[in-house]
Amino acid sequence: FTHAVVATPAQTHLDALARLLRARVPDILMEKPLCTTRELPRAARMLRGLRGRARVYMGFNWRFNSAVRELKRALASGRLGEVQLAWLCAREWLPNFGGHVLLHSGSHFLDTARYLLGELRIRGSRLARHGRFGRADEADSILAVSASGADICLHCNFVNRSEYDYHILVQGSRATHICRPDR
Repeated sequence: FTHAVVATPAQTHLDALARLLRARVPDILMEKPLCTTRELPRAARMLRGLRGRARVYMGFNWRFNSAVRELKRALASGRLGEVQLAWLCAREWLPNFGGHVLLHSGSHFLDTARYLLGELRIRGSRLARHGRFGRADEADSILAVSASGADICLHCNFVNRSEYDYHILVQGSRATHICRPDR
């Protein structure tokens, strides 16, 4: 095979990836998350060992959202000026995932922030457990800094029963842009 898609339950992703790598499949699209929290050390070892043997991709669909793409154009045009801060917030109700908000939704927002603002340096984070999903995390907050020095704040939670709610605010030296990717 020249390509493979791994779209199985999350707890089987890493084993499926290992089998595909042993079969020397060169291009593999992984559904997120790559692995469970317990498997992170194994996943890191596996990915470090790739070294050109295979390409492993993850699909982050927010890059194709029309509101996010419009914000990307506004940033590229210089309309907002120098970015000073960005705030990305997602409130969801996803009880079927049983928590692990950072692996499921937070990963989309981290990718979206990198897509819009470039590489980030994580300065701090907090995973919160409110008890709705047992011992799993239900909310995450991440503080980061972009390569240009802009402050970035990302927050996702699975405890909003009323509706899905997404906001992205980017404040520049000339203007502020607010978008709602879910609207």
